[in-house]
Amino acid sequence: MSFIISDEIKRTFDLASLKHQAARDFNAQEWKAYRKITQKFYELRRFEQRTYEIEYKTRFEVARKRLINRAGAKSKDFKHRWFGNDQFDKSVINRQAERNVRNSHN
Repeated sequence: MSFIISDEIKRTFDLASLKHQAARDFNAQEWKAYRKITQKFYELRRFEQRTYEIEYKTRFEVARKRLINRAGAKSKDFKHRWFGNDQFDKSVINRQAERNVRNSHN
């Protein structure tokens, strides 16, 4: 999933217009329900973020192991071992594992 600025801007303006409409049309009981929903959403989001932060190291290690296994898999190109390329660049694998974990969380 990639970040597209136009979609993010549209989402932001849609949210602002919904809040404006709600401020104009909601009665006291609807406002109470709205605040309850937003508070629950905020708590769930905070819980998910905290879980992500706590489990980040484990998720990173699993993603790194998966990438290492994929890089170490036998290829079907029938080259002698000394003619193949080494796919075990630690920094590249770590960066890709970090990207995978962040993207999965988002």
